[in-house]
Amino acid sequence: MADRVELDRDQATVVASQAKAMVVSAAAGAGKTRVLTERYLAQVKGGVAPDRILTITFTRKAAAEMKQRIVARLREEGLMGEAQIAETGPIQTIHSFCERTLRENAVEAGLDPEFEIAADGEGAQFAREAVRNALTWLLDESPEAHWLVERMAEARGSERIEVYEALLAVVAGLVESMRSKGLDLDELKRLHSDPERLEALWESVALESLHPAWRERYEALDPTVPFLQRVQEAAKLRLEGVPRISWPRAQGDAVLAAQESCALANLAVEAWRALDNQMQRSQELDFAALELRAIKLLETSDEARRKLQERYRCVLVDEAQDMNPLQHRLVRALDPDSLMLVGDTQQSIYGFRYAEPLLFQALQTELQTHRLATNYRSKEGILAFVDEVFKQIQQPGYVPMWQPKGDPLAEPPPYDGVEFWRSRTFDPAQTARWIGELVDEGLTPAQIAVLTHTNRECAAIETALKDLGLACQVIGGAEQFYARLEVRDLANAMRILADPYDDFAMVAVLRGPAVELSMDSIAMLAMKGEVFESLADFEPPVPEDAARIREFLGWYEPLLTRADRLPAWEALSEFLARSPYLVRLARRPGWRQSLMNTRKLVAIAAREGHLGPLEFAERIREVQRISHREGNAPIFDERAPTIKIMTIHKAKGLEFDAVVLPTFYRERNQIRDVALLQESRGLIVANLGKRPSFMAELVKQTILDREDAEKRRVLYVAMTRARLRLCFCGDRSAKTGTLANKVVTVMTPRGASAEALGGLRFRDP
Repeated sequence: MADRVELDRDQATVVASQAKAMVVSAAAGAGKTRVLTERYLAQVKGGVAPDRILTITFTRKAAAEMKQRIVARLREEGLMGEAQIAETGPIQTIHSFCERTLRENAVEAGLDPEFEIAADGEGAQFAREAVRNALTWLLDESPEAHWLVERMAEARGSERIEVYEALLAVVAGLVESMRSKGLDLDELKRLHSDPERLEALWESVALESLHPAWRERYEALDPTVPFLQRVQEAAKLRLEGVPRISWPRAQGDAVLAAQESCALANLAVEAWRALDNQMQRSQELDFAALELRAIKLLETSDEARRKLQERYRCVLVDEAQDMNPLQHRLVRALDPDSLMLVGDTQQSIYGFRYAEPLLFQALQTELQTHRLATNYRSKEGILAFVDEVFKQIQQPGYVPMWQPKGDPLAEPPPYDGVEFWRSRTFDPAQTARWIGELVDEGLTPAQIAVLTHTNRECAAIETALKDLGLACQVIGGAEQFYARLEVRDLANAMRILADPYDDFAMVAVLRGPAVELSMDSIAMLAMKGEVFESLADFEPPVPEDAARIREFLGWYEPLLTRADRLPAWEALSEFLARSPYLVRLARRPGWRQSLMNTRKLVAIAAREGHLGPLEFAERIREVQRISHREGNAPIFDERAPTIKIMTIHKAKGLEFDAVVLPTFYRERNQIRDVALLQESRGLIVANLGKRPSFMAELVKQTILDREDAEKRRVLYVAMTRARLRLCFCGDRSAKTGTLANKVVTVMTPRGASAEALGGLRFRDP
């Protein structure tokens, strides 16, 4: 049963609004999910049937939780029939919405209604294979492609085969970016058809980036003088800073860079066309294709758009700050009677998924906007500290969360609940000891969450906590799914079922949980070679290994006689049923995650029912090679009596009594990408030379600025997960002016007395 809901004034205004389209900008902990649920309820009470309210979220988990809340509130209000409709109604992810739209309008979309969907990891592999096939053909047929390979080999000092693999990765990345941004293929082709015109366009874009005074000075100079000389002359005006395009390091050969950029763009365009053609032939779409096809349908078919507008009178979008450009176009194309987009630019941290927070910001100037600024999650001292940090780091548009009660001139409260753990470097062992002190002081493990930036940091913290005997669990896994040992074990099992003479895979299986031979026996077998042939007569140095080998041959040899005729999922299922693999896996640390991942791999194999054991093992190896980000099978239980360890990205939307940030900042990295995408114009910029062109330097700066802004937002998300305690590990020695230094300065201003720091608490090694 849902709790009784009491809305504050701002929340009630949103729920009751009669605006056709509005944006709700909601700070962390401001009750946005409550508002969205109550808005849904208000629409139903106003006569809109639940099956005519489209509610969009960005993950299946979020959709399930939203549906649960909405159904509970409808039942609480006695609307049983409406609750039943809502249970099967359109509360779904944006990809589910695209899929349903395309299936219902398959003829107009040019699709078979039974088209397949390539799941995230499979979609990445599908796209890479299509790009590889296109490049193989182009490198044989296109002099331009051949020239580009020679240029890359010369610039990188690498062999052609290494350059080919590098080029494959570059073009695949460009295709992924261009598709997710919704760029137009024909326009891309036109923009990059002539290097001279492209260079002239670069100059136009670069001039737009200059201060108006510099630009005015530039226009007054002799137009026959080369572009960069005029820029350098204009930059002599004494203004703040110097334009990057005039820096000495940005003086690379722009003519050659434009030629390389055109060649790269043409490869990317042809690879994209090949991918589209392959998906059309196979009738298998990845998530980007779902979005592209859906928006094309809505923007070109009056009939499809009319049907959707008649079906959905109200559209509610959660986490709207995470929409990419295509998703923005999709939502706007629906044009319903009532549209509400809920989000927070400050919590947009999915740039790697092409989220575009600036589009959400732009909506706030275009549509009626409501602000929910009051944080109901964190104690006042934490809120005051977060506000002070973000005042110092000057995050644009930041709205303070702490609100004075009664006296508008009241001073912010002391930083009660904030702790600073002095540590010069990432020290998992020391962090674990400090977490142990939190437990000794009365916090239970279930109240504590450790949030990191990387999975590697998660693994290090997990090891340190377990060494101290503290119960903990990694949420989402300390390793990526395809890099997990159990996934590697099962891939090797598929290999030996297809080929018993694959010695590497055979040794790996014999050492793993399926057999568990000793290292002494493994070493002797490896030296013999032809491991499978040696097993029958092998005399192991460890007596217990003899029984293990007999057991292995007892189930392996009968399965081997028929495994090559089975699909991968069936061979995998029989391996798990016949071998002691699962029993032994369940005795190992982290067994629950391992078993869930094993189950997930069987499900993936079932979706690839046409693949045999060896083909499926090859598919796993290829996905491992491209380092695809596939998450572990979910086993998160909020109520489990353990310390939760996860990345900050996985913690978004969650809250904990105590949050520990062992590495609360990451400074900027250098950009060395071979190809850059200038997004506002859809321009591809090659970056092969040791000295970048002025355009490459300009685009790199844009990327760095965007990444810096996102790092600040990641910090905000991490800090606002805490209800009662917020604990940082850090040190004043961070370079002056960096994000780390600014945050630490807020915590420990120079010369401040202990009294001035209020409730701020320190721990030292």
